[in-house]
Amino acid sequence: MKKFITHLVGIVLSLLLVNSGLAQLSASNSTDATELIDLFLSENSNLTYSNATLIGAEGAAGTYEGADFDENNGVILSTGEVAEAAGPNENLGNSTNFETEGDDDLEDLADKSTFDAVSLSADFIPDGSYINFKYAFASEDYNSYVCSPFSDVLGIFVTGGGYANENIAFVPGTDLLVTSNTINGGTEGDVWNAEGCPEGGLENADLYIDNTGGLNYEYNGRTVFLNTELAVTPGETYTIRWALADGADGIFDSALFLEAGSLSASEDDCTADGGELTVDGPTVICKSDGVDDSFSLEVEGAEGENMIFVVTFDDGEIIALSENGEFNLEGIPGNGTCLFWNLSWDGEIEGAQVGENAFDITGDCFDLSNS
Repeated sequence: MKKFITHLVGIVLSLLLVNSGLAQLSASNSTDATELIDLFLSENSNLTYSNATLIGAEGAAGTYEGADFDENNGVILSTGEVAEAAGPNENLGNSTNFETEGDDDLEDLADKSTFDAVSLSADFIPDGSYINFKYAFASEDYNSYVCSPFSDVLGIFVTGGGYANENIAFVPGTDLLVTSNTINGGTEGDVWNAEGCPEGGLENADLYIDNTGGLNYEYNGRTVFLNTELAVTPGETYTIRWALADGADGIFDSALFLEAGSLSASEDDCTADGGELTVDGPTVICKSDGVDDSFSLEVEGAEGENMIFVVTFDDGEIIALSENGEFNLEGIPGNGTCLFWNLSWDGEIEGAQVGENAFDITGDCFDLSNS
């Protein structure tokens, strides 16, 4: 009898586990932009906000819960009815055509007409050097319409500080927009050619999750959650607008998931400091007169595991590098105004070579001095 009970308990536990796997995402409509931003914000966000604004058809925005993502709830924006995001994925081409307008910024970004646009925005003041959040893109365009001209359009636009309505939503490490043509399973759709995707658009399968036959949510596939880190100046105001629209036609829905509690401001952990630079040398040089045009650079207050002195033209092109701060610019090719810098960094950097642009240097932690 004891043995029978043990087996029975095992069967009951197995059934419970199977049933728990059938849990589905559920989504509820919301027209309250403040509710959506509040859900998006982390508990200790170091952000204050105002002017929360939601634009789009009724039913195109709301909240979700019960997702099988890392974080199972958050904000959802969709080109269709958000309520239809619930699984299982039984309709490979779910569509709601609201017959509403597109978005001018998205059209400029993707160079195509858009429809059924939806956007969420607010003005943020950060108490930190970075604004961080996580998002994912999901679509019914997967997988049959990969490399088609009908990919839906996502943009995250920032205004404030040095940003002028600038899109910051890109495939990590590239300048590719986030669409079904840039993050996918690595294969073009049934009747489309690979040339319909941009260069590199079929090389990001590690960022894609296929949902064919999925039980939790409706869309045919989605990206992993992408981490965004936006460099900002503490105390300044930044307008951020998350926008989504159908591309080229009004059918086949897509969604933008914004992870609950992921929107926050953080301090910069980087301690590299380019310091204050002084330059000893002529103010005007003639680089081809056979006379040495020597300069000696010194820096105070610099911090970092590595340092190098840099000379650029005023457009940022690097024309010389020195570890000891001694330069002779006689015979340097090109004409223009020269700028002198100290570059300090920790970890790894890329782009600190002659011929590259100092303003395009990337790395773990670096800083340029005054020029």
